[in-house]
Amino acid sequence: MRSLCLDIVNYKYELDIKLKEKDPNASINPIEYGEAVMPFWHSEICHRQQAVKVNCFEVVGGNFNDHSGQNQSIEQCNILNNSASKSIGQPSYHKVGQFPLYMAGEGKNRVSLFRKYSVDIVADIKHRKYPDADSLLIHKALLRDLYYVSCSDKRFFESEHIKKLAFPELTIPLLEKYGVKRGCVLIRPFALSIKKKTLAKLCNGLLIK
Repeated sequence: MRSLCLDIVNYKYELDIKLKEKDPNASINPIEYGEAVMPFWHSEICHRQQAVKVNCFEVVGGNFNDHSGQNQSIEQCNILNNSASKSIGQPSYHKVGQFPLYMAGEGKNRVSLFRKYSVDIVADIKHRKYPDADSLLIHKALLRDLYYVSCSDKRFFESEHIKKLAFPELTIPLLEKYGVKRGCVLIRPFALSIKKKTLAKLCNGLLIK
């Protein structure tokens, strides 16, 4: 399961590189990205932990200020972690259910530096629930290369219990590994892919492939 979570993290970094080529000042919000990739991820924080070591490669960070290319040593990672351990300037990362996957809130720009040196990040963790596998189903549209996920647990949606997948190549393998089963085929003759629309929204209106 971890390798599939890393695919989600790495895809975001690929998007960051492409986005920077179009607009050096543009950035993708990690939490919004996480919500797009993981439908029905609960918005409320159910539990908090302070000064937890997190594997840097499991964190979706930001690209507004990429530290990886700057002349900063591994000592800077130690300084940041020491401060975070004392609740000074600590980053805040949102954990996706039981998955080894985190979306950065505060402290998103330091992730690239820690990845450069493969150092764990000391951070405050905000746990956000994800539906149990047996409450989810994966659906394919009839005669269409479109996929949906439905949820039967009303705690995770207000009105829309079926959501179209923007990134099925990332979401479906992870959900299947999680234990989500295939549901019935859906008839959606006029439905269109939302990948481009979602990317444009995440990338501040810039279309990237």
